[in-house]
Amino acid sequence: MKRLKAISDFIYPYRNIADVGTDHGYLIKIAFDNNLIDYAYAIDNKQGPLNACKKTLENYGNVKYLLSDGISMIDDSIDCVIIAGMGGCLIKQILENNFDKLNNVKRLILQANKDEFKLRKYLCNNGFYINNQKIIKEDNKYYEIDVFEKGKEDYTFEELYFGKILMEEKNDIFIEKWKLKYQKYQNYQKHKKTDMDNKIIEYMEKIICK
Repeated sequence: MKRLKAISDFIYPYRNIADVGTDHGYLIKIAFDNNLIDYAYAIDNKQGPLNACKKTLENYGNVKYLLSDGISMIDDSIDCVIIAGMGGCLIKQILENNFDKLNNVKRLILQANKDEFKLRKYLCNNGFYINNQKIIKEDNKYYEIDVFEKGKEDYTFEELYFGKILMEEKNDIFIEKWKLKYQKYQNYQKHKKTDMDNKIIEYMEKIICK
């Protein structure tokens, strides 16, 4: 639950959320239990997880359950959209498919399992900026949480790839993650490094030299 608790910490001050890919609804439960929200859309593209979510939240009011693969059914009452536990390219596709639904959304809280760079680049090229970030470790896995809000900010390749705020904080978990990535990346790319690979490795070396 550490990952879900960390995600929920970024909901404030918004009170109406849409949890896309809600699964068992644990994130919504955490948000209600901590008085973070007034209303939630629980969205999943499979009926089984949605039924499990209904069971988790059976004693909670103000939840709307939607069988959907994205944000097409949210309305203007939603001010915070949360998508966690998917690949960055899938999250990007979900947002891209119904980008107009974000017109009244104030905040996106996204936790991609991979391809964070592609997701950050897409959003920062389409009217959002990185408002906050956090990295955590749970069950020997590293999770990066990105918080986006409406606005414009220019980023370098390095800031999008590694996360501008994460780079500034450069905490122990962040360094640990990239030390491991550095070792794997060097071994994997040993015989076929491109200019981009060399650039990424150079940035990794900067990060791990604390």
